[in-house]
Amino acid sequence: PVPARPSQAPPVHRGAPPSAPAVATPSAPAVAKRPRIDLSTWLGRAPVWLGSAALALAGAFLVKYGWDRDWLGPVARVAIALGFGLACIGAGEFLLRRVAVVANGLVAAGIAVLYAATLAGVHHYALIPPPVGFAMLATVTAAGVGLTLRHGPWVAVLGLVGGYLTPVWIGREVPTAPVLFLYLTTLHAGLVAVGRARHRPLLPLASAAAAFLWAVAAVLGPPSAGIDLPLLGAFVLILAASTVAIGQTDPAFRDRRSGRLVSLAGPALGLLLFGALVQQTPFATAEWVLFGTLAAGCVALARVRRALEAIRWIALSATLFLTLGWSFDLVTAEVGRFGVVCAVFAAGF
Repeated sequence: PVPARPSQAPPVHRGAPPSAPAVATPSAPAVAKRPRIDLSTWLGRAPVWLGSAALALAGAFLVKYGWDRDWLGPVARVAIALGFGLACIGAGEFLLRRVAVVANGLVAAGIAVLYAATLAGVHHYALIPPPVGFAMLATVTAAGVGLTLRHGPWVAVLGLVGGYLTPVWIGREVPTAPVLFLYLTTLHAGLVAVGRARHRPLLPLASAAAAFLWAVAAVLGPPSAGIDLPLLGAFVLILAASTVAIGQTDPAFRDRRSGRLVSLAGPALGLLLFGALVQQTPFATAEWVLFGTLAAGCVALARVRRALEAIRWIALSATLFLTLGWSFDLVTAEVGRFGVVCAVFAAGF
């Protein structure tokens, strides 16, 4: 018998690199598609929101019908309406884990009824003093903004609209300007926080737009009303900074063209408002200081974020426009101050 030969190893070619083991390359992760809401879903929700609107109108008409029929007394009417609104909110909280859509509609209706009942107590019956009514409406707004974290965007819309209209509804007997601007700043901060927490990027933008409308109303209001310049200036600077933060940090806008537009819009609107103040005074030093503070912030922002370099040119154009307009109306007594302002801004830019 022929002895079996040992198995020979495969020949090794010198100089040739050893073959690397095959490594499985991970496949590219699939892009998660946003869930699409079909027509049947919207049609299924429509009766719920129609019913919520009917509940809100029922609470409002409860007060009015009681007025027309002379039922009970004004205190009882307002108290019943307030209780009805609180009951709707309580029912919404109870049904949240059972029927979420119905729960959201009940809470939205309850918030609307609380607004209507408080306004009836302030204006129609004169039971609630305006400062107390302002505090009550602010509390309803805070509750609505807080409930948005649990009950979705419709409650946020009610909090946004009702919150920014609260000073209008109460009228000129609202507390002083510090309280008003503190209220508006707190409301805007709360809506921005809720929008980030609920991933609703349009909510902070809508809040910033409504807050800027209040600033425009303060600037373009009648001269007899007067302007609390430091508070208004701080309010506008906060709004400009918040829009920059929204555009640069919110995942829905960050590193996108829309984010740059949002970040540029706030400082640009602030420059327009401060420029209008400078022209109204006319060209007083305090207003120039506010305008210069925001312009310096724009220059610093352009150096930190190269994508926002356009804001520096917007600030420069606004400055040239204002100084050119001042030069046309310049009087001899203002020549020295005009030269100082031009030198300071020229050095800054």
